[in-house]
Amino acid sequence: MTIFTPLGPVAVEFRGNTILRLSLRAPGSTISQKKENPEETRLRADLARYFAGEKVSFSRYPVDLSSLPEFSRQVLLATRRISYGERWSYGELARRIGRPRAARAVGQALKRNPIAIVIPCHRVIGVNGDLRGFAGGLDLKKRLLALEAGCKPRK
Repeated sequence: MTIFTPLGPVAVEFRGNTILRLSLRAPGSTISQKKENPEETRLRADLARYFAGEKVSFSRYPVDLSSLPEFSRQVLLATRRISYGERWSYGELARRIGRPRAARAVGQALKRNPIAIVIPCHRVIGVNGDLRGFAGGLDLKKRLLALEAGCKPRK
């Protein structure tokens, strides 16, 4: 399914009610002709609210991370606990999973996040508050953080 947002198309892949993938800036995205299940319809509505600047929690959506290594799963599941508008450093996230010296490895795991926004890796920043890597690009990360801070994202 493709959802068109103010920041560009978002491609979402479900298996049943479980999200397998959510990709930002999905070039060449097409609108699926299949009927959406209720969970897909809810996600579409929640993403529309999110991009309209509403505080939305995506924690209710089941995700499938089974294809990832155990460390990456730990990182991504911990990342889901970062609340809307909150920011954690890579080091803080590493500490929260019991691996205080693994900040760089945390960054590598986040780089492979298959379910952006629902697993809010954009909320993880450098220790000094600086923005580090983001699969969608730093401009998109900046825009998502601005959206959550209550600032209207620019096109």
